[in-house]
Amino acid sequence: MQTSVDMVQRNDPIVYVQDACYWVKHNPDKFKRLMHLCHREVDAGNPRVTRGDIYNLAREAGFTIAECRELKRDNNKWPTLARYMVMLRPRLAKCLHFRESGIERDGIDLIAEWHAIVNPTTFFYADDWKDAKAKCASGDVTAL
Repeated sequence: MQTSVDMVQRNDPIVYVQDACYWVKHNPDKFKRLMHLCHREVDAGNPRVTRGDIYNLAREAGFTIAECRELKRDNNKWPTLARYMVMLRPRLAKCLHFRESGIERDGIDLIAEWHAIVNPTTFFYADDWKDAKAKCASGDVTAL
């Protein structure tokens, strides 16, 4: 049975950022495979990859139905993972698009959370999704 505490935590941006980081920490190969799928879409000229698209692409790439459902059902995991993807590889901002969320409104430091949970030595080419978009628009070498 869900309690009101469960509901509050699920809607707290820091909780879903940390949840996404723990998911990456425990599923690094899946995260890399998802990033690869997005790179393929950029290379193919696809201007937009949505949560539903990633579900279908992941299924075609051999992810299990359970793995794909986890991404499709969780309204917070995919947007958070996608933010990390464009921060790591700004060129992915050509097909991954965002809107303001609680992450930005609450001023959550995504890089600090990643470093605390996933890997303290990871280098991010962009500070956030807006920086990644700006790098794409300016033709920055990290976004090519």
